[in-house]
Amino acid sequence: MNRIDLKVPYVQKDQAKQLGARWDGENKVWYLDMEVISDLEPFLRWIVHIELEENDPTIKSNEFFIAKSVQSCWKCKKNTRVYSFYLEEYDSIHVHDDKVFWMQNDLPTIIEGVEFLNPEALEAMEVVTGSYSNDYSKFARSRYYMNHCENCKAKQGDFFLHCEPGNAFCPVTKDEVERITIYRG
Repeated sequence: MNRIDLKVPYVQKDQAKQLGARWDGENKVWYLDMEVISDLEPFLRWIVHIELEENDPTIKSNEFFIAKSVQSCWKCKKNTRVYSFYLEEYDSIHVHDDKVFWMQNDLPTIIEGVEFLNPEALEAMEVVTGSYSNDYSKFARSRYYMNHCENCKAKQGDFFLHCEPGNAFCPVTKDEVERITIYRG
């Protein structure tokens, strides 16, 4: 089956279904069966990277590092080590006027929401931790590589770790910055 995955917000699921989108319960994603749907116009706002093949990277780097920090688990309240990828320089996919191109970024970043990893990066992460794996996030409504508590195995979502000030990878004080250790990948 030829299909296109969609990123449909929960509140718009009924609208997508009425238009002909289908739900893939195993992968938890709405999609279009291209053997049935011929007009993409009603679905344009939900189409995810139509010009990219599955597992094509949207970010790439010649060198990566692994960042380690400590966070209190939301569920068991015990401290757990958490990990992420740190990039000094990287290229990322950009779309402008229906053209896809790579743009160089030279500001260091700790990345979140990693949906695909090349085998070398995945192996490097597995060497330092057994608690970083691909899992489904209800909050993000997608699968991505995420941390799990070392104690109770609860998912430690990327938004909480990367976007909430004062947490593992969103430091706001000098002490919080010093909590992060960087290792060569």
